Amino acid sequence: TPNFAPIDAICTGDPLAPLPTTSLNGITGTWSPALDNTKTTAYIFTSNDPDQCATPQTLTIVVNSNVTPIFDSINPICVGDSLAPLPTTSLNGITGTWSPALDNTMTTDYMFTPNDPNQCATTQTLTIVVNPIVTPNFALIDPICAGDSLAPLPTTSLNGITGTWSPALDNNITTEYTFTPNDPDQCATTQTLTIVVNPIVTPDFAPIDDICIGLTLAPLPTTSLNGITGTWSPALNNTMTTEYTFTPNSILHPCSPELRLTITVHPDAFITPDFTPIDAICAGDPLAPLPTTSLNGITGSWSPTLDNTITTDYTFTPDAIPVQCATPQTLTIVVNPIVTPDFALIDPICAGDPLAPLPTTSLNGITGSWSPALDNNITTEYTFTPNDPNQCATTQTLTIVVNPIVTPDFAPIDAICAGDPLEPLPTTSLNGITGTWSPALDNTKTTEYTFTPNDPDQCATTQTLTIVVNPVVTPDFAPIDAICAGDPLEPLPTTSLNGITGTWSPPLNNIMTTEYTFTPNDPDQCATSETMTINVNTISSLAISVKNLSKDFDTNQIIMATATGGSGTYEFRLNGGLWQSNPIFENLRGCNEHIVSVRDAMGCSNEPQDSITILEYPKFFTPNNDGYNDTWNIKCLRNDPLAVVTIFDRYGKVLERFKPSQNSWNGLYNGLPLLSTDYWFLVEYVKTTGEILTKKGHFSLKR
Repeated sequence: TPNFAPIDAICTGDPLAPLPTTSLNGITGTWSPALDNTKTTAYIFTSNDPDQCATPQTLTIVVNSNVTPIFDSINPICVGDSLAPLPTTSLNGITGTWSPALDNTMTTDYMFTPNDPNQCATTQTLTIVVNPIVTPNFALIDPICAGDSLAPLPTTSLNGITGTWSPALDNNITTEYTFTPNDPDQCATTQTLTIVVNPIVTPDFAPIDDICIGLTLAPLPTTSLNGITGTWSPALNNTMTTEYTFTPNSILHPCSPELRLTITVHPDAFITPDFTPIDAICAGDPLAPLPTTSLNGITGSWSPTLDNTITTDYTFTPDAIPVQCATPQTLTIVVNPIVTPDFALIDPICAGDPLAPLPTTSLNGITGSWSPALDNNITTEYTFTPNDPNQCATTQTLTIVVNPIVTPDFAPIDAICAGDPLEPLPTTSLNGITGTWSPALDNTKTTEYTFTPNDPDQCATTQTLTIVVNPVVTPDFAPIDAICAGDPLEPLPTTSLNGITGTWSPPLNNIMTTEYTFTPNDPDQCATSETMTINVNTISSLAISVKNLSKDFDTNQIIMATATGGSGTYEFRLNGGLWQSNPIFENLRGCNEHIVSVRDAMGCSNEPQDSITILEYPKFFTPNNDGYNDTWNIKCLRNDPLAVVTIFDRYGKVLERFKPSQNSWNGLYNGLPLLSTDYWFLVEYVKTTGEILTKKGHFSLKR
């Protein structure tokens, strides 16, 4: 029997490999019927060689039909709603996975892919509808007036959303209403709608007072106190009581009703108020309040305010409310002025003079008495008191002046300078005493003058006054020495040697001889002006030249200066030292430049200078490495690049050769220190004239 390996079941449509034409045990043959991958089929193998002694063999290939995964449909959701994970096993047992990832923001097709090909299952799609969120849309509701009827709000929006409103409609107050969709599947939000309810505003006007027939009526206001504008009808009528209607502007104030206002016009004739006359009073007497109701029953008020100081006409104005149709009335209250008793003045007396009794009846007929008792020693104020109040008289005072015995008082007279004018002395003292002076004024010497009062009624004594007359002084100053033109000038003293202060003019001038005038700055110094002349000498022009009288490197270097110009008599100085008449300077030392100055000994001159340089060399040195004088050199030739120094011992042996501008000798020969003794040098150098010179000398080495 041919032997074959079994064939695994396939799914409908899967490819089938050709069946083997040789069995596992070597039988060759053919298969029938033809392969079919759409249904389960039994195939027969027939040997193609009878010699193989083989029986036919059957092989069944199972073809499983393809299965479509089955899933429950997913209800539509609203954008943002949560989504449960999709099942990974279908209702008919197929397992697999979904793609893409779940999305709760938009409608999406999801694909299920079986995860085992042996399940013979196809892919499957599932659509999840995601509906967008819808905002219900409603027509706006026009504002209404409080109390107007309101139609029920629509339960279906303009875009088809159904729902309910809350709270209940209210036609008395502006309210925001909320629409709530009644089916969540509509994917609709809540919505609000505000219905404005304008309050009923009744125009408000101030009441109009009643008027009497024929009085003028002011135009009625076209804007109410609470801002409602409109018009009035009918036209104003001041002859009869009338009801007027205010009609608000319907466009600006749709929720304002008409208003009615009645103006009462009284038809009665005008009445004159009647009052009892008021007796005259004295100025200042109390006044009882005037009656506010007339004898014939008219109420009102008086003006101006009561005044008990002056006769006044008072006007009674009837009250406007209630309307009494009465005319104003006047009432005069006579106020008699207070009379001031009049008395003749009493002349002043001097302390102790007799006094006559005071009159008990004034010049204008007022009778009374005086207090206190008369006193002829002190100024006193006496009071007159009227003895009958009906006289409308005040008390009166009278002062009797009792003058004390007075000493005339005068301002002191400032001292004057002899010869200064003197103002006439005052004939009235500072405390009012008049009189005359003696003797006659004298402006040449100090004098005492006597003042004699010229009226005994002044109660004054005599007085004296001394006027000091100072002599005239001439300021005294130390003379100022002559200066050279351009020399500094010290400020001139502003106080003289004898104490006079003042100022000088013109300003100081150090260029030319000038006369200066001193002017005292205080006339009370009794000083004259003074003059002083400061001589300014001209400057002579001098010239100087200096020469060396000694030879280079001489122990005593001597120089001499020669001057020209000026008086011919000169003074000289060296390097800013002391001035001397001798033009020769000896024992100069150092390699520095020496400066000689000259000046004219007889007067002012310039101070020209000339300089000279000398040559010297050190007479010893100490090469002991202590940092001082350790080398030997001719320092005066350091600036001469051509100068050369040669050092010898006493036997003429050359020890060192160097240029002063470059080197020095340290006391060594072939690196070994030489003994302390004298050594000789030869220097070759160039003069400023270009001449080449030599100099020999010796010096000591000390250790």
